[in-house]
Amino acid sequence: VEEPVAFTVRFREYDIHDLGDGQILQFDNVQYNIGSGYDPATGLFIAPSSGTYLFYIKVMTHKEGTESNDKVELSLLHGTTKIAQAYSCCVKDNVSSAVAALHVTAGEHVHVIFSGGTDKTLQGGWHTSFSGIKVSP
Repeated sequence: VEEPVAFTVRFREYDIHDLGDGQILQFDNVQYNIGSGYDPATGLFIAPSSGTYLFYIKVMTHKEGTESNDKVELSLLHGTTKIAQAYSCCVKDNVSSAVAALHVTAGEHVHVIFSGGTDKTLQGGWHTSFSGIKVSP
């Protein structure tokens, strides 16, 4: 019988500031991590077993002003390959999400990066998150 693998992670802090392009997001509030694939110290999910996985990211902008062009982009990467992108733009507290299904081999990693934007701040807490679940061998 194969062990289940699933995780959901968020940020402890409400405001995540000064993000740099290409920076790996290290979600430090681990809500669920069966199979122990997610490492909050590195921000990497390392597949404990091969199979088809479903990954989900959600981002909320944290815009204080009235500018209409503030944007935040997060990318979901499998190794160095972008597999999905969430793009939040143009209004305060805008939410964007992305989902991707793919085969991941044991030992390979999936992670989220800040991939650009004019606003270098995210709303943390429950508002920005990263989840994954193994759906089949």
